[in-house]
Amino acid sequence: MKALITVCIATLLIAGCRSAETEISSDNLEQAFILNSSRTFKGYYYLGSDDTNHHFVARWQYQPDRYFYILKDHLPVSVERPLSGKGFELFLVATTNLPLNEFCRIGNNKIYMRE
Repeated sequence: MKALITVCIATLLIAGCRSAETEISSDNLEQAFILNSSRTFKGYYYLGSDDTNHHFVARWQYQPDRYFYILKDHLPVSVERPLSGKGFELFLVATTNLPLNEFCRIGNNKIYMRE
């Protein structure tokens, strides 16, 4: 019983550290992924998909991470992965030194994922 209570408390503490997800509407898709030159910005990560949404996080070094999701109907992606805690890094610019595949398109902008 004591172990069960400890596990429950630990789960609540871990879940409490994660900020609530924000839905990005189809009208705001182009502002969901913006180039950020801040030294403390770690990047965008695709956390995976469930039945209705694609889940993402914008990771920061000294600020809380920003979790958000986009309805699958509003953002077709090339590869769907099951939800995971770590996620897969996304790139807003195709660099020449990494093998990248197109992950999705938002307007005229392409977002890439490492092969």
